[in-house]
Amino acid sequence: MSVTPVFLAGAYAVIKVAGKKLAFCRGISYRISVPHSNDKVLGMYESADLQPQSYDISGTFSVYRYVADVKNKSGAEGPSPTRGDQNTIQPEGNGVGTFGVDGLAGMALFGAAFNNFNPAYLMYGTSFDIVIYQMSERVNATEANFTPVAVLRKCRLVTSDFNLMKREVATQTFSFVANYADEDSFVAGFSGAGAGW
Repeated sequence: MSVTPVFLAGAYAVIKVAGKKLAFCRGISYRISVPHSNDKVLGMYESADLQPQSYDISGTFSVYRYVADVKNKSGAEGPSPTRGDQNTIQPEGNGVGTFGVDGLAGMALFGAAFNNFNPAYLMYGTSFDIVIYQMSERVNATEANFTPVAVLRKCRLVTSDFNLMKREVATQTFSFVANYADEDSFVAGFSGAGAGW
């Protein structure tokens, strides 16, 4: 067994969206923001105190896209390890894509993430988690152990940007918001009165 480098790098990371590996992920970023108010008092130029006003999380992730159902439409095989009858955001090979049963093209009522973009089914959309894993130990040539380093909880997709340029692979970028962000150095707790959700 060999140990991977201690620095978190894209080559040693795995990202799961709604419990499924995000195939051909180009990158992910998120930001935790805590806006503050400046309390002023008469006779002072500087703020007397700084008070937190909200706790906000937003971010983006992007994927390289290829044609859905490429095997039946062109006779070519889909990129490994995905199935030829799926597209980039249907990565698991079992008919259930990251964004719902039918991925971007479908209208499944229980496709939680996809329903964030379908006006007919917005009311059915539910939140999901995004987990970023770091390879902690390679077992052999095909297997490795992974440790979670960040968990974004109760996420919702808010924008979807498709980009296609000449001589370049198409990319699709999704923006999201989240309720909580946990990292390997801290866990975000519920701030309200009573029990958390």
